[in-house]
Amino acid sequence: MDLLIPETKNTPKLFYKSSSNTWLISGRSYPKEAMVFYEPLLDWISQCELNSGVNCSFEFKLEFFNTCSSKVLLDALVRLRKLVERGKLNLSVKWYYEVDDEDMKDNGESLMELAQLPFELVSI
Repeated sequence: MDLLIPETKNTPKLFYKSSSNTWLISGRSYPKEAMVFYEPLLDWISQCELNSGVNCSFEFKLEFFNTCSSKVLLDALVRLRKLVERGKLNLSVKWYYEVDDEDMKDNGESLMELAQLPFELVSI
C-alpha cells in the first residue's frame, strides 16, 4: 500500500510507492516528536525482517533536519544496513543536496559514514 504524508512547515514529505519499494523523504524535518513522525518508515523497516531479497530505494531531498530527526534517520539507516548484511534487502540510497549547500552535503556524508552504508551523493 502506498503512503503519502504531505510536507508541512515542520515535517518533510514522506512518500512510499509500494509497487517499486521506493521511499522519498523531502523538505524540512524538525517535528516535535521525530520518532512518532517517522513511525511509518520504521514500521516498514521492521516488516522487511519477514522477507528476503527485497529491492528498495531511498531518496533523501532534505533542506534541513534537526538533531532529533538525524537520530531517527541514523537509526533507520543502521537498521537498513543490517538488513542488507543479512540478505533481507537490496538497497539503493541517494542523498540529494543543492550544489551550493555544503552543510547538507556534509550531513549526507556524515550519516553515510555513521551508518556504514554507501550513499550516492547527488548535487542538484
